[in-house]
Amino acid sequence: MYNEGISIPGDLLDVGVPVGTIEKKGNSYAFGEVKLGVGRENAKQFLRENPTVMKDIRTKILEDMKHRETATQSVIS
Repeated sequence: MYNEGISIPGDLLDVGVPVGTIEKKGNSYAFGEVKLGVGRENAKQFLRENPTVMKDIRTKILEDMKHRETATQSVIS
């Protein structure tokens, strides 16, 4: 938690849950069928150990946010 500076895995969890990319049930995190861990620190550790999954989550978050932005612009227009 401390001594690491900016936590990219933590940021992905913080953004991915509200966007809907990462599912959180209770204190368990999942990305599709991939179980990230029980508890935030375990999920962050899983992401550190699995950089490919972390990259996939980042890509999916960006896609999901772009779709949300496009949908919002359609409603406004």
